[in-house]
Amino acid sequence: MLAGVDVVLMGAGIPRTISGALDDLAAGRPDELRLDVDGATSEDHFATAFDPAAFCRGEVPEPKRPCSKYCERRDQRRCSLADGEVKFLRFAMLRLDSSGGLLVTKWRRARFMDILNLLLSPEIFLVWTSLVKTLVLLGIILGLVSYTVYAERKVSAFIQNRVGPNRVGIPLTNVRLLGLGQPIADALKLLLKENFIPNSVNKFYYYIAPKLAMIPPILVLAVLPFGSELFGVPMVIADINIGVLYVFAVSSLGVYGIVLAGWASNSKYPFLGGIRSSSQMISYELALGLSVVPVFLIIGTLSLPEIVDWQVKNGWLVFPFWPQGFSIEAAMHDPKIIIDSIVAGFSVQRILLWIPMLISFVIFLVAMFAETNRAPFDLPEAEQELVGGYHTEYSGMGFALFFLGEYAAMIAGSGVIVTLFLGGWSLPLVPDGSATSFLGLPFIPAWMAGALWGLVNIGVFFAKVSALLFFFIWVRWTVPRFRYDQLMKLGWYFFFELALVNIFITAIVLAFVKF
Repeated sequence: MLAGVDVVLMGAGIPRTISGALDDLAAGRPDELRLDVDGATSEDHFATAFDPAAFCRGEVPEPKRPCSKYCERRDQRRCSLADGEVKFLRFAMLRLDSSGGLLVTKWRRARFMDILNLLLSPEIFLVWTSLVKTLVLLGIILGLVSYTVYAERKVSAFIQNRVGPNRVGIPLTNVRLLGLGQPIADALKLLLKENFIPNSVNKFYYYIAPKLAMIPPILVLAVLPFGSELFGVPMVIADINIGVLYVFAVSSLGVYGIVLAGWASNSKYPFLGGIRSSSQMISYELALGLSVVPVFLIIGTLSLPEIVDWQVKNGWLVFPFWPQGFSIEAAMHDPKIIIDSIVAGFSVQRILLWIPMLISFVIFLVAMFAETNRAPFDLPEAEQELVGGYHTEYSGMGFALFFLGEYAAMIAGSGVIVTLFLGGWSLPLVPDGSATSFLGLPFIPAWMAGALWGLVNIGVFFAKVSALLFFFIWVRWTVPRFRYDQLMKLGWYFFFELALVNIFITAIVLAFVKF
């Protein structure tokens, strides 16, 4: 062990073997050279044996060539090189490893390894992985927003026995691809469309209103666990222990964009739309918040990843029964485990809790329709009554942001529903990203198996979200719009009281039914 010694780099000089090694490294021949304590060389690039102990004691011959060109500074004399410590030269890196050997590494590789070690440090690793997850998720969501508009047009055409968009495909070709290029054409049209601003508007609030409508749904996505893990990295951008409170706090800010748009437009129809939206969202936020209290009573946490983990082990909250500890691999080895898992998963308490969980799910789902201003709760933009509602005076990208904000809110709301009630990224009998085998295939290594299952979990999450989006669209083109008095009566006279009673039912079952 050569720990804490002084390595002479100049003065008495550097041995010819080290100098030659640096020449070879600078010429790009070897990537790494190592000198052992016993004098044996691990590469043939050293013409003579080298004793690091003698080198450190200064018992070295004068080199035949000057070595100052290999140092960062010509006046450098000595450097302390402890066990595991790294010293950078101009072309190479010297490092004393734990076995007592002197490791000489090419500068490019040394710099790369140093950067890699920096990126893998806990704080920096958290920052750049969160940034990557944010950019990837944002790209997926924006693409999903665009094609949700396309899906709505196709589904509405199917319900009304029409064709829907089927022309726009690959540009400059006759390949139509079922009209899948329509969202791109719509985006270009809105970007190039004139942004007309009336003279009577309050310009500051008029400008910021569309942004305030678009930003909150995007912020909600930061705490949603959209997968298990990928290469050991949890698939959630911000894992906070009050994730549900964060969702309610941020999503409630969306009403400001609509209210400001109605007020800043200085027109009676947008103003009425903004007033309707504020009263509607406040009314249904009460039922929305109360409907998730039974979830907290059962699971005992506000962390969204922990809620998903509980459902992975104990089953989705909307299911009255769940085989506990069942897996395909275990059943293949011992079929008896199927019966054991069914017996272990049976619980009278779980069956009784299914009723309040189903009530909470229905209230939360219907309230989400009202929160996102979707039909049959689209009173703030009722065309027959308010021309266009709160965005009547907007055109171009201002209108586009309101339009996209509504669909982004649908996606975020669907993600919250999936996370709270439908098991999040989990699917029965499907492993998570920590699995070490993929369908028992021997030629797939453990790290690849975990990555494949992690991608499957991400696909499951977005498949559930897409199914809920389809339900949102189907309801819009099936159920007629409520009158405003019916809307308020449903929120205050039915959902609010039902959500309160549901909390007491859940608490009673948890307190008195223990089997």
